Amino acid sequence: MVVPIWDRIPTFILTFLRIGALLFSMPALGAKSIPVPAKVGLACALSWSILPLLPVAPAGLSLDLVRWGGCAIREVLIGLCLGWIVHLVLSAVPLAGQLVGYQMGFGIANVVDPLGQQQMSVIATFFNLTMLWLFLALNGHHLVVAAIFKSFEWVPPGTGLLHEGLGELGVEGGRQLFRSALLLAAPIMLILFFVKVALGLVARTVPQMNVFIAALPLQIGVGLVIMGAALSFFIPWLTRSLNWLDGVYVLMGKAF
Repeated sequence: MVVPIWDRIPTFILTFLRIGALLFSMPALGAKSIPVPAKVGLACALSWSILPLLPVAPAGLSLDLVRWGGCAIREVLIGLCLGWIVHLVLSAVPLAGQLVGYQMGFGIANVVDPLGQQQMSVIATFFNLTMLWLFLALNGHHLVVAAIFKSFEWVPPGTGLLHEGLGELGVEGGRQLFRSALLLAAPIMLILFFVKVALGLVARTVPQMNVFIAALPLQIGVGLVIMGAALSFFIPWLTRSLNWLDGVYVLMGKAF
């Protein structure tokens, strides 16, 4: 049966709200440096492309403002959950960069992150841009787009409820964030710790030596060398993180 286009307008609006909330909460695509019209246009394009595959909104939805408002809020929350979990995965990288930068002596030398438009250390900014490039190179954005389309199979627009299981997934996402940040930063921080211990021993045995002058370039040099060697572990880590994200999306589909 052919459905008139005006009967699909409520479905299109609810679809647009879900996809728009995801795009605005995702890393890279949700950055402040990307123009809002570009985000809105992408959300409209994705919503229009998926619209023929979706069922028509429940009858009477467009006439009931209370029910309409509840459905709109639920669609925004679903989109925010889908984008927020991606943000949790990738936020571990700048957090690890902040820890490493502080140990290397870049705690004060902050720059403006071109994507997030916020103050970050030089190392954190480098880690963040590198990880976003790897995220796109490993087709992480394809995983997110697939999750968008699957979410409409889990919860069609205008239906479904949010369950308590989403709170448990949020807690697990927080654990994954700090666990990943420590996993990425631990090798560099451990080596820099041994460097500081060695400098402390030198300061005790040779008090005439100005350790503060020798420590800063040594810490930066050792940190850069170890950081370059640690970059080879980013791809395996991100691959495991994307597999974890795929599993979380499946669990979110059961929790909606």
